[in-house]
Amino acid sequence: MPEIVHELIIRAPVKTVYQALTQRGGLENWWTRDVDAEPLLGSIAAFGFGNPEHVVRMRIERLEEPRLVMWRCVSGPVEWAHTEVCFTLPEEPEGTVVRFQHLKWKSIDGALPHASYTWACFLRSLKFYLERDAGMPYPHDLE
Repeated sequence: MPEIVHELIIRAPVKTVYQALTQRGGLENWWTRDVDAEPLLGSIAAFGFGNPEHVVRMRIERLEEPRLVMWRCVSGPVEWAHTEVCFTLPEEPEGTVVRFQHLKWKSIDGALPHASYTWACFLRSLKFYLERDAGMPYPHDLE
């Protein structure tokens, strides 16, 4: 199955990166301002992108503090259904490596190329949030 893969180094401790991926205050500073989430295994996190048709709901599948975060899409864009988002966080002397995967896509056609591009932009936003306190979450990513 096709997948989206990105990797970057963030000059921040792994615990700080993990919190930015699991805590509401972190998520709303790099992905979208419209967040309803808490770091509880099995809970459903909701991420809004402008109107009710653009809400992505993710079940929190795995939390291995501070090294792994995994979500499964339960509703949102049709092509996202049943895909999985995984953040693996090895720590290195330069900082934390963010290994990002968006897994289980049915096809490389359709939404996958656009999703790959926007994930890259939002991962850059995560880096800027943690290194410069200057994240660009939706809707500010459009500015």
